[in-house]
Amino acid sequence: MTLSISAPYEALEDLFTKGKLKQALEFLTVFTLSIVNDPAALGQVFSSPTLDDFCQRIGATSLATTKKNRGDGMEPSHTAEVIILATELHALGGHSRVVEDLVRTRPDHKHLILLTNAYNSPAQFDTARYTRLGATLHVADSSNLHEKLRWVQAHLSQHPNAEVLVFNHHADAVAIAAIQPGLNREVVFHHHCDHQLSLGASLSWPRHFDYVDVLTQRCRSAGLTPEILPLSVPRQSPRAHTQESFMRGGGIKTCSSGTANKFLAPALYPYWEVLPLILKASGGEHIHIGA
Repeated sequence: MTLSISAPYEALEDLFTKGKLKQALEFLTVFTLSIVNDPAALGQVFSSPTLDDFCQRIGATSLATTKKNRGDGMEPSHTAEVIILATELHALGGHSRVVEDLVRTRPDHKHLILLTNAYNSPAQFDTARYTRLGATLHVADSSNLHEKLRWVQAHLSQHPNAEVLVFNHHADAVAIAAIQPGLNREVVFHHHCDHQLSLGASLSWPRHFDYVDVLTQRCRSAGLTPEILPLSVPRQSPRAHTQESFMRGGGIKTCSSGTANKFLAPALYPYWEVLPLILKASGGEHIHIGA
C-alpha cells in the first residue's frame, strides 16, 4: 500500500469537517511531534503554514461557540494588561526565565499567565516564581484538548485590551488555535522553539519575535516580518578594558548549554567545527552543559 504525502492533511480536514475538534487537536499534536522527533527534519523543518492554518480554523470555530457563552461562568477579578500564554513553565528552562524577566520588567502591569498543559504533563509547574512577582497564574486542568481550547479562549475573551505573549511548546495546537485576529489588542509570538518545527511560526498576523539573528533571517526569507529580541544578562561588576585585563589567566573560558539536537543542526558555521578553532586560537577552556 502506498501512503500519500497528503494523507495526514486529508485526515485532519475530515475530522474538522465532521466537527471533531478534540480529535483534530489530538491529531495535530501527535503529527507535529512526529516531525519534531524525526532526525531527518532537525534543522530543516521550522514551520508549516498548513498545520498553522488548521489550528486557526479550529480556533475560529471554537471561538464562535465560546462567545455565545462568554466566560463560561467565570467572573474576572481584574483586567489583565498582559497575558502570557505558555504550554508549561518549569523551574529549569530557558523560556521560564524569560517569562519571569518579562513580568519583572513591568511591575506596574497586571499579568495573567495561562498554561495550556497541552501535553498533559504530570509535573508540578513552578508557579511561585511568578505569583510572588504579582502575576496571576492558571493552569488548564482538563485533559481534553478541546476543553483546554475553550478554557483559554474564555480567558482571552475577558481581556480584549490585553497584550498576549505566546510561548507555546513545539506541538501545542491549543495555544495556536486559541489566539485569533481581533480577539485581543495585540498578540506577540515568541519563537523560542526555534531549532525544530513549531506550530505558530508561520503566522503572519501576530508580531513575531526571534532571539537570534540567524533565525530572524530565516523567518524573513520565509516572507515573515520578524523582530529580533536579543537576550542579555546584567554585568556583575565593572572591569577595566585594558590589554592587561583581557585573558589574565592565559586564555578565555567559554560556555554553552543545551541538548545535542540544538548543536547538530546544519548551519553556516557548525558548532563542532568552530569550537576547536576557537580553543586552538585562544588556548582557553570551554564548558558545555547538557547532553
